[in-house]
Amino acid sequence: MSAAATPHPHYRPELDGLRAIAVLAVMVFHLHAAWLPGGFAGVDVFFVLSGFLVTSVILRGRAKGHFSYAQFYQRRIARIFPAYLTMAVVTLAAAGMTYSSWDFASTASAFSASLLSISNYYQLSLGNYFQLSPDSQPLLHCWSLSVEEQFYLIFPLLLALLFRTPPRARRPLLILILLASFAHSCRLTLSLPVPGFYLLTSRAWEMLAGSLLAFPGSNPSAFQRPPATTMPGWTAGFPGILASLGMGLVLLSFFVLNEHQPFPGWRALLPVLGTAAIIRGASGGWLHQLLSVRPMVLIGQMSYSLYLWHWPVYSIIDHSLPYQNPGVRLVLKIMFTVLGAGACHLLIEKPARRFFNLPRHRLTAFLLLGTALILFVPLGHRLSARHYLDASTTKSGILTFPSPGATRTLMLIGDSQGTMYGQLARDLATAHGLNLVILSKAGEDPLAFPSEPQSEL
Repeated sequence: MSAAATPHPHYRPELDGLRAIAVLAVMVFHLHAAWLPGGFAGVDVFFVLSGFLVTSVILRGRAKGHFSYAQFYQRRIARIFPAYLTMAVVTLAAAGMTYSSWDFASTASAFSASLLSISNYYQLSLGNYFQLSPDSQPLLHCWSLSVEEQFYLIFPLLLALLFRTPPRARRPLLILILLASFAHSCRLTLSLPVPGFYLLTSRAWEMLAGSLLAFPGSNPSAFQRPPATTMPGWTAGFPGILASLGMGLVLLSFFVLNEHQPFPGWRALLPVLGTAAIIRGASGGWLHQLLSVRPMVLIGQMSYSLYLWHWPVYSIIDHSLPYQNPGVRLVLKIMFTVLGAGACHLLIEKPARRFFNLPRHRLTAFLLLGTALILFVPLGHRLSARHYLDASTTKSGILTFPSPGATRTLMLIGDSQGTMYGQLARDLATAHGLNLVILSKAGEDPLAFPSEPQSEL
C-alpha cells in the first residue's frame, strides 16, 4: 500500500496525502456544510503547503546557482494554467447553456477576473463568501487560486530583497513580515470581515508560515528527502509527536470552525499551525505511513483538478436541478466531479506539465498565457456587457434601446431584482417592436437621476 518510490530526492509523498485530506475536506463542506462545518479550512492547509513547496524550489535553485525567474514562472504556468483555463472555459460554456442572462453575465465577469488572477477582488465586490448564492457563482472557488497566484508573483521578489540582507537577518525579517500579516488579518477579520477573508495581505502569513519552514535551519527536509522509518509515531521521537499533534489540530479545525465565525484571523492558527507541524514532523512514523499510502497519494496528486472541478459541478447541478431529490443531486455531483477531475488530470494537467516544463518550451508557455489573456479576458467582458443591462453603466442613469418606427415603450424599473430581467425585457421589446427604457440599477435608487439627465438616444 505504500506509494511507489520516486527518483526525485525532494519528493515527500506524505504531503500529497495531506493534500488529499485538505481537498476532501473542502469538497465535503461544499456538499453539505453541516457534515464538516470547518471543511473550508482545507484551503488554509493548501496555503501553507504552497508556501513551503514554492519556497523550497526557489531556495534549492539559489543554493545550486541556477535559479531564474523565467524558469520559475514557466513552471507556475505549466502547473496551473492549462487545467485552470480548461475548467474556466468549460464552466463559462455550461453557464451559458443553463443560467439566466443575469447570472451568466456575472459568471462572464468572474471568468475574466479569474484569468487575470484577481478573482478574489471580484468576489469581494459581491460580498460575503458564505452568503453568496452558491448555485449562481460557479467560479467562486477561484478566489483562493488568485490569492496563491498573487503570492507567486510577489514572493520571489521579496526573497530577492531578503537575500540582499545579512544571512542572520533573513529569517527574523521573514518572521516580522509574517507577524505583520497575521496582525493585519486579525484586525481586518474583526473590522472588515469580507476583505479580511479575500485579500492576500490577510492571507499572506499562512503561506509565509510554510515558507519559513523551508529556510535552512527551520526544516532539514526542505533540501533533502527525510529518511523513512517504520517506528511507531509515538516512539519516533519529538518529530513524530509534533506531526501527530499537527494532524490533531488540522482535524480539529474541520469540526470546531464554522462559517458563522469571523475567519481567518486567529482562528486560522488551527489549520496553519497544524499543517506546519505535519510538514516539520511527518518524516517518519505512523502518520508518514498513513499519508503515504497509495490511495491518499493519488488523491493528493489529483487534488488540484478535484478542487478546480468540484465547485462548478456542484453549482451547475444545483442550478439545473433545483427540485431534484437531494440524494440524486449528491450522486451526480460526486460522479461528475470525479469524471471531470480525472479527465482533466490525465488529459490536461499531467501532459501540459510535462510539455510546458521543458526548457525548449519556455517561450511557448508564456505565449499560451499571453494569447489566452488577450483572447478570453475581453470575451468575458463582452459577454458580461451583452447580458448585464443596468442603467448605472450610463452617465445619465437611463439605458435605452430604440426600435425603428415603434410607437410604444416598455420600461423596466427596479434595483438588482429588476436588472436581472434586463435581457428578457430586451428580447420582449425586440420581438414586439417596442422601444425599451431601462432604469434599473443594482443596489441603487432607480429614480435618483443626475441633475441634468442626458438621453442615451
